[in-house]
This record gives sequence, C-alpha cells and structure tokens, in this order.
Amino acid sequence: MIIVPLYVMVSKFGLYDSLWAIILPTAAFAMPVTLLVLVGTMRDISEELYESMAIEGASSAQMLLRLVIPLSKGGISTVSVFAGLAAWNGLLFPLILTQSPQNQVLTTGLWNLSSEYGVDVPATLAALTLSASSAAARAAKAATPQISACPAAKANCWNPFSPPAPRSSSC
Repeated sequence: MIIVPLYVMVSKFGLYDSLWAIILPTAAFAMPVTLLVLVGTMRDISEELYESMAIEGASSAQMLLRLVIPLSKGGISTVSVFAGLAAWNGLLFPLILTQSPQNQVLTTGLWNLSSEYGVDVPATLAALTLSASSAAARAAKAATPQISACPAAKANCWNPFSPPAPRSSSC
C-alpha cells in the first residue's frame, strides 16, 4: 500500500534509480522504532547526573558527549543492529526504486541469481560468502583499536589480531 505513493514521491524528487531512493525511505521507516528505543534509554539517565554536570559547569554539548552518549551505548547499538538488519533484509525498496545495475544492492543482486528454473545455489552461496567475509573483515578492522586499548592487550597478554606473545607475570 505504501510503495506506490513512495514510488511517485521518489520519482517527483528526481531520486529514482539512485542509492538515495533506497537510503531515505529505509531510514524513514526505521525512525519510529529508533525513537522509541532511544527515548526510553535516555529517559533512564537520572536527573542527578545532569544536575551534577551542570554544577560542574558543563555545557549542553558536553553533557551530550560525556554523559548521554556513553550511557546510551546499549540503546544505540540495539537500534543500529535493528536498523541494519532491516536494511540488509530489505528487497522491496531496491527492487522497485532502482533499475540500473550500478545502483543494485546485494539483496537484489542475489534475487537476480534466481530464475524461473530454480536458484543457482553455488553462485548464491559464493556471493553470500564474499559479502559476509567482507563485512567480517571490516568489523575486525573496526574492533582493533578497542581491543588494543584494553589493559590486557597493552600488557601483551591477549590480542586476537597479533601473533601470540609470551605471557608476563602481570596477567
């Protein structure tokens, strides 16, 4: 029901067959759940913490960066996973709102591997393996600074991304 008015609106804005035609509606449909989770998470921060930061002379921006965001990491990560999975599993928006192969996303590329005679299982599994390994490599690269910042990694006790080091007595 919503796809026809969305198609008309995307066409009128001149976004048809662009990645923005997928990004904007996906973000708009994720917004209600995002707001619901984040508002609940941020309301759980006690007023005393805000008051103590105000007494210390913190500005609103400092309160946001040093209090609200660190205490809301659980809600932010939950929303990120939920919105990411919704975007990853979305087939309808890319299928309807894009046409050219250069604007094709992974879900439509995998969908195109099927035909009226069946699914090319080896090609589909190969594409999934390549995309998953690429995502895993990016996640490992992003996690390296956090792991190397932990005290155990600094003491050469444990780091999954470096060769094993001899154990020291501080571990």
